[in-house]
Amino acid sequence: MTTRVLDAQSPIGRLVVREPVGVDETATLGEAAGAMRRANVSCLLVGAHGAIATERDLTRAVAAGLSADEPILTVASRDPVRVGALIPLVDAAALMLNQEIRHLIIEFPDGKEGVVSLRDIVAVLLQSANPHLWLTSLRLAIETPTEIWLG
Repeated sequence: MTTRVLDAQSPIGRLVVREPVGVDETATLGEAAGAMRRANVSCLLVGAHGAIATERDLTRAVAAGLSADEPILTVASRDPVRVGALIPLVDAAALMLNQEIRHLIIEFPDGKEGVVSLRDIVAVLLQSANPHLWLTSLRLAIETPTEIWLG
């Protein structure tokens, strides 16, 4: 899981460079925020049921007046978007834009998981030698029905 992405058509799984950070489903908002800060990540997986909590979720919780003692499952997305590790990076970007999400859970054939952020993808696309190539691919992917990647 440490091979670097070469271009916009590389498999999204190549962006995963470390194990995802997680907390138990009994964790509080405060504990989850602390775990994110210590690991320097913008999201974490919650419990064994596959939920995901993001910085955006925590910000919205604070804005809504929730206590740091509230359970993280109060704000976590219980059915996050998951994709296989082999889909092209540009198609993953299109999926994220269409679904209006900032994080994807990547599923590897060996059963391991990883998390990729839109920021990770954009960093690769911006370093692309020829942005016209990936912009065309991204436009086409955005027009492709989401069901293709969500199976």
